[in-house]
Amino acid sequence: MFDKLKGLFASKGPENASANGMDLMREGRFEAKNGAIARAIECYEEAIKRDSSLSEAMQALGDLLVMQGRDDDALPHLERAVAMDATMQEAHYQIGRIYLRRKDVARATAAFEAELKVTPRYGRVHNDLAVAYFQQKQFARAIEHVDKAVALGEPVHDEFLKALAAHRPPIR
Repeated sequence: MFDKLKGLFASKGPENASANGMDLMREGRFEAKNGAIARAIECYEEAIKRDSSLSEAMQALGDLLVMQGRDDDALPHLERAVAMDATMQEAHYQIGRIYLRRKDVARATAAFEAELKVTPRYGRVHNDLAVAYFQQKQFARAIEHVDKAVALGEPVHDEFLKALAAHRPPIR
């Protein structure tokens, strides 16, 4: 079955000059779902070359590059994706995670805040935003977001909760 489905895309790969950006983006999605990450990256790159308006392909390419630990390569694609379409929630999240890993918490905070405008009930983002605020010593904001993450069912690391406990106002 896999070979039969893969055959549907065989004539539309990056080597075929008649394939359009959307076809290549669909092929990239198919290849990524089936574990052919290198091939998926090629498809997304070629899709973007043929149609620079494909923000979804930019986000998908950025996601795959992040998975490979290639943050420097991923960041421009993710930033272009959100510049073109501010609702690209996963792109905002990945940008925030990249900046958090780089210890650029101000930019991480901005990316997570931008994502919360799109998906305000996303526990994972509230958790990571709490981490960013904690690193900036904005403890009240960190507590606000970690509480939202917990309320949304997001698992929060026990050590982080303990670190925040020291900054919670006393219960009266």
